[in-house]
Amino acid sequence: MQTIQQQGSNVSADKQAGFGIVPLDKFQAGALSSHPVLTHTGCYRIVWIQQGMGNYSINDTPVQPGWNHLYCFCPGQPIRFVADAACTGLVIYCSEAFLADHQDKNDMLSTYQLYKNFKRHCSVPLPAATAAAMNNVLHLALAQDSRRGKPGAILAAKYLKVFLLYLVEQLLKAPVASISCTSSSLSFKYLELVEMHFAARKSVSAYAKDLYVTPNHLNKIVKDETGLTARQHIQQKIVSAAKREINLGGISMKQVAAQLGFEDMAHFSKFFKKASGINFSCLKKDLSRHTGMA
Repeated sequence: MQTIQQQGSNVSADKQAGFGIVPLDKFQAGALSSHPVLTHTGCYRIVWIQQGMGNYSINDTPVQPGWNHLYCFCPGQPIRFVADAACTGLVIYCSEAFLADHQDKNDMLSTYQLYKNFKRHCSVPLPAATAAAMNNVLHLALAQDSRRGKPGAILAAKYLKVFLLYLVEQLLKAPVASISCTSSSLSFKYLELVEMHFAARKSVSAYAKDLYVTPNHLNKIVKDETGLTARQHIQQKIVSAAKREINLGGISMKQVAAQLGFEDMAHFSKFFKKASGINFSCLKKDLSRHTGMA
């Protein structure tokens, strides 16, 4: 398989887009562990060893990387990785916000589903044909990302989503990792509850009551293990659902607000602006221009 590095393709590290693809050979031996791509606590990170070896540990457990293996890390999960001179591959990363903005209803790439699969399956070997297909998808993502303007960024994000779907398919086939990737069941239960009830329950205290913990304790555990506060997870789900409704078209802000459990449209507008950083009406107009919706 011809790797991206060998072809000399451009490298994406777009913080605003919420995702990036960085070749391992851009790092000197020993420097990778401190690079912000790997230490960023708000991102899902995937280290893909395509050729060669390195020294790798998770939760202080040393692991010898295998050729054509993917290693998956959740937000907030500290990792250390040192590549030897012959090691080539990629680091792919994406933020929780990126996932929230690009998931569909009942998506396999919801933050809950990806978090659960990354925690259960820390590493996965890739069959040759699958590795080639995933590598080609990353080529397409980089090609689109190098274009100027929003259409290229949108297409690059779509290709990265295809890559992640390939990855999830392999994770679901893999046995549960023998490496210790434990996290408290509290975070899993909380994310699962938010996935099901975010439109009806918008306060952390409501979920804390269901889980028999204090809001402060819940927030600390979730923040430590996911990189986001408990409230930020709720906000992201609501904003993502609102953006999905905008993309479907033909729906007013009042209707979106009602579907997401807001009785007062003004309250929803204020919430959306604070949580997403953009006015709902402006976002709707912007998306309409790029999708051709009325």
